[in-house]
Amino acid sequence: MITNNPKKEEDIQQLLTKHPVLLDPFVNELFSKQQLGNDFITDYVVRRTNNQYILVEIENSTDKLFNKNGSFSSSLVEAVSQVRDFQAWVSDNLHYAQKKLPGIKHPEGLVVIGRSSDLSDIESKRLSEENHSRRGHIKIITYDELIETAKTVHRNIIEKPVVKTSKETKSI
Repeated sequence: MITNNPKKEEDIQQLLTKHPVLLDPFVNELFSKQQLGNDFITDYVVRRTNNQYILVEIENSTDKLFNKNGSFSSSLVEAVSQVRDFQAWVSDNLHYAQKKLPGIKHPEGLVVIGRSSDLSDIESKRLSEENHSRRGHIKIITYDELIETAKTVHRNIIEKPVVKTSKETKSI
């Protein structure tokens, strides 16, 4: 699985291709190494069950999200930039893009990089705030988050999720 051992991006790509639900629990179709004209090649394009598309850039599980001074690492900045380029390409070439990816319009972006376990509390909060400010555009998640989401989805399918009444939670 995904550990702190250095993994080549190709190894991670094979794992995610084999188990696309790790990328998104609502995946309906997964396009691996999708070429966008002659300009770009995505790591993945996810088409969700609601026909929303997500353009995905994966980095290594050992890549850091932050530099020692608290700024985003060059790996993270470059990955976010690539996803922005993918989104701009789709917008600028919408007619052509829809021939390859029917119905694509304003795709979301996803960057998967590093490990949550490597983040300090301050870095975790900063990442959460960054994702909040980017909502609907580009989300940055770690491999730990992919795994936790998959575990939760699996648990909710196998077991009934916890349901609480307002009597149990008392008035908010």
